[in-house]
Amino acid sequence: MYSIIFIGLFFQSCNDSARETERLNEWNVELPSHFDSLPIPLNNPMNKAKVELGARLFYDPLLSIDSSLSCASCHIASFAFSDGKIKSRGQSDSLTFRNSPVLFNLAYAPYFMMDGGVPTLELQIVAPLMHENEMGFDLFKLSDRLAENEIYQELSLRAFDRELDPAAIAYSIAAFERSLLSYQSKYDAYLSEDKSVFDEEEKRGFDLFYSDSLNCSSCHSGINFSNYKFYNIGLYQSYTDPGRWRITEKAADIGKFKVPTLRNIEYSAPYMHDGSFATLEEVITFKMSGGKTNENKSDTINSFQLNENDQKSLLSFLKSLSDPIFVEREIQRREKL
Repeated sequence: MYSIIFIGLFFQSCNDSARETERLNEWNVELPSHFDSLPIPLNNPMNKAKVELGARLFYDPLLSIDSSLSCASCHIASFAFSDGKIKSRGQSDSLTFRNSPVLFNLAYAPYFMMDGGVPTLELQIVAPLMHENEMGFDLFKLSDRLAENEIYQELSLRAFDRELDPAAIAYSIAAFERSLLSYQSKYDAYLSEDKSVFDEEEKRGFDLFYSDSLNCSSCHSGINFSNYKFYNIGLYQSYTDPGRWRITEKAADIGKFKVPTLRNIEYSAPYMHDGSFATLEEVITFKMSGGKTNENKSDTINSFQLNENDQKSLLSFLKSLSDPIFVEREIQRREKL
């Protein structure tokens, strides 16, 4: 009888320990009420070990073929995970194809890359990893390279209940990228019923942004200031980068690119897919012009006039979308790894 009681206590202790381990591994985030609940794919649920594994991999130069570059070489926290360059440098000092995009609130995006060519975050890592002008490696060889790393193997067992493999690498980096959440800007405080955070210039910029005359919010909408559609904005009369055409091969898609988020735009210069504008002032001037003549240019792109004060107000509103808390939090996370 005593042995039965002992066995019962033993299994209860094991179950309690397993539940405590599971609890400690839970990953949660509390978002403002104006955010939708965070979309998490059923085949890649979040947990702390998975996010930490993904973060360590994101910052590890072993991911490139010559062990010289990490994901963070082109996606730097202080630049909202862009890098401040017109185009980035890949392995062997090769030049990347496009300007480095920001990385945050990616869980809400329906697809990835500026031309929308990748449907999930789990697949996204394959593109920069394999591209010869970026990291020039592949997941299977990377998995072999990292096989003896005890920290990675331990985290993979905690995250996936299996040893590190190509899927664990891709899924953990995707989990880390989903954890990059920006929701504490002055604009977010304003939406959370603290109207006093905006000064008069920011309020004026807010009104201009949402006005019918500027029509900014028809494309830059939602919590991420993007409707995730594709537009030719008349940046060029003739595009060397055909944009969305690379995916669809439809002539009507030449020069079309995904609407970028405006969150943290203060940190992410230079702008456009090719980094052709150095400042936000240049972007506003271009938008006022209505763009260049192009047969695919969207009908939503029209010229408008703003006086100097209105331009300053619009710029102030755009800067209210900056989230220094997010930037500092991610800098500190990097330092703790």
